[in-house]
Amino acid sequence: MERGFTRVGRMHLRREDAQFSFWVDTGPIGTRSDIIPFLGLRHERVSEISERLRGLEPDPYAGTVGGNVGKVLGGPFRRWSADGETGEVLSTILAGLEALRPYMALERLPDAFGAPWAVGPTNSYRLVVVHLLLEDRAHVEESLKRAEAEYCHREDEICATFRRFEAGVKVMLDRPEQPSP
Repeated sequence: MERGFTRVGRMHLRREDAQFSFWVDTGPIGTRSDIIPFLGLRHERVSEISERLRGLEPDPYAGTVGGNVGKVLGGPFRRWSADGETGEVLSTILAGLEALRPYMALERLPDAFGAPWAVGPTNSYRLVVVHLLLEDRAHVEESLKRAEAEYCHREDEICATFRRFEAGVKVMLDRPEQPSP
């Protein structure tokens, strides 16, 4: 994929400003050779803080929020066979990215997480961090409760990761100076 994107494996990233990038994952899923575009936004601080609080190494290609291109465009899940029309795939991806542009402000990211197309196993972590950066304590606490319900069905490694994340968020909440967006 061209048009200013940097590629690592199947991930493509294009910086839009100091904090935001578009990302595209072209698939495939499993052993299939289909092109299954997932796309979204990456906010540098949200991704960095979320990964750090979960004890992970930074991943400069991990998205903040996104979904399947068809869903982002308000339609059905989209995929193309490997021999599909490249021009159609590319124009659909670019249209999907443009549909995400209105969310490209920290204050608008909570709306993106509430969209029906927003899928991802780390969404709850990232939404907490968005509210943390927005200095919205009430939404941080509310989002932490929802994340706990999602990640702590039982005391296991997933819940332990959440507990480590939660402890770090609470430390950041109690600091006199809050992180700036």
